[in-house]
Amino acid sequence: MSDTTTVAGTIEHLDPHALIIETNVRPSAPITPAFVQSIRENGVLTPVLGHRSDDGQVTVRAGQRRVFAAREA
Repeated sequence: MSDTTTVAGTIEHLDPHALIIETNVRPSAPITPAFVQSIRENGVLTPVLGHRSDDGQVTVRAGQRRVFAAREA
């Protein structure tokens, strides 16, 4: 039997303009008009992953392109 504890994350609906984008390993993150249109029509289908700091700010760790496209949509 293991003594490890698993901490569950939460799902929150946040304003994409309020998110802080963490440095990305990609040298560029192109956002095509078709991608923005897809977000506009369908929303963000794959959740963006982030973490909340002690001051309440949410920093995006995975999903930079989705956030940028949501901001444009």
